Amino acid sequence: MKKTLSVLALLVFTLNANAQHLEIDSLKKVVDTSKDDTTKAITLSKLGSFYVYFKPDSAMIVSQQAMLLSKKLKFEKGEAIALDLQGSVLQSMGNYPKSVVVLLAALKLNEKRNDPIEMIANLTSLGSSAAMSGDHQQSIVYTHKAKVLAIKNHYDLYIMVCNVNIGDSYEKLNILDSARFYTQQGYEQALKLKDTDFIAITNCNLGNIYLKMKNYGLALGYYHTAIPLFKLVNDDDTYCEAALGMAKVFKALGKKDSSLYYAHEAMRIGKNAGFVAKMLAASTFLTAYFKEQGDIDSAFYYQEASIVANDSLFSQEKTRELQTLAFEENQRQSDIEEQKILEGERNRRNLQLAGIAVFIPTFFLFILGLSRRRVKPRTIEFLGTLALLMVFEFIGLFTDPKVEELAHHSPAISLLILVAIAAALVPLHHKAEHWVKSKLSPAKHHDKGEAGGKANA
Repeated sequence: MKKTLSVLALLVFTLNANAQHLEIDSLKKVVDTSKDDTTKAITLSKLGSFYVYFKPDSAMIVSQQAMLLSKKLKFEKGEAIALDLQGSVLQSMGNYPKSVVVLLAALKLNEKRNDPIEMIANLTSLGSSAAMSGDHQQSIVYTHKAKVLAIKNHYDLYIMVCNVNIGDSYEKLNILDSARFYTQQGYEQALKLKDTDFIAITNCNLGNIYLKMKNYGLALGYYHTAIPLFKLVNDDDTYCEAALGMAKVFKALGKKDSSLYYAHEAMRIGKNAGFVAKMLAASTFLTAYFKEQGDIDSAFYYQEASIVANDSLFSQEKTRELQTLAFEENQRQSDIEEQKILEGERNRRNLQLAGIAVFIPTFFLFILGLSRRRVKPRTIEFLGTLALLMVFEFIGLFTDPKVEELAHHSPAISLLILVAIAAALVPLHHKAEHWVKSKLSPAKHHDKGEAGGKANA
């Protein structure tokens, strides 16, 4: 069964080809015309989600654009959504370990933002990556966490998805009672939501479970229900799985003609749709079938088909490796671009700090010059206090990043350090303020001038 990835993937999953094309055009228009950069960042990720399965390279490029824009805006939600998309793309390329790393980064961001809906999507995708890499136990752990959050937030769609995925993992582990329990729950929720796709998928999965239980009557019934639904929603991938399941059931029941019919059907659909893994499964079944029948020619024919399909899978694996290398290079270039942006921000900050550092003493000299002229004392005192405030605020501005770094971004430790600095600066501030008022007071300069005049007289 195909695993459901994320909220974005769910949106794509429910649209047909024509609707997808219209949606892609609409999203491109938003990207080109939107004046709100946060909207543009999210729209880029939505656009990339439509490319995940048939243009993964394009999906990755779009996701990196969304990531760069989000980081530039310090828009964490946009970063998290872009990371989730990248995880889905890596998953579609077959790079499951890298997919897990990226999805965990997205999950960490969404935990920080306390966004349960996005956390559910991340955890579900993590479960899918683990399952696709063969680690079904870890898949269950991730997906169960997603289900708990989905229940807490009354997110019925994801409760259904989680139940189906957990059931599928238990079936792969041959823990069939648990597989049946969760898949049945998913089936009932699919009926409640009137979700034809998942009604078909859960029927197929229940067929797989009962086939392993050797309850061929129930398995046949579920497969029979699933197949017309797969035709209705154009899900050829899972249709192949159901057809091959039917072939296995009929073989176990000794109905050779029916078994051959559905095996050939799985082979035909898989070949027409380009589902190499499904072609390999069907040709392997047919090879074994004809060997048992003593039909060496037919067995040899399907064995050759198996070899071709296996070689094609190997070729696809190489293609995925090349796509992964391309992704990593794009990511490297994206990181370089991000570093340039950060470096530019640091340079701008340093220039501003240098400008302030030059301005403050210049401002003091200006006030000192005014104090020697006939200017109202209150004006001089105000300007002197203002200059003093600038000095102390400049100290805070300069030390804040260093305090954050020293405290390892811990609010509690940062607060303690800032309180300690303030405790040292407050008395100093009062003394400095008193000194400034006494030294810059025009009245004192005036008195001194008068005293000097009298002495001369």
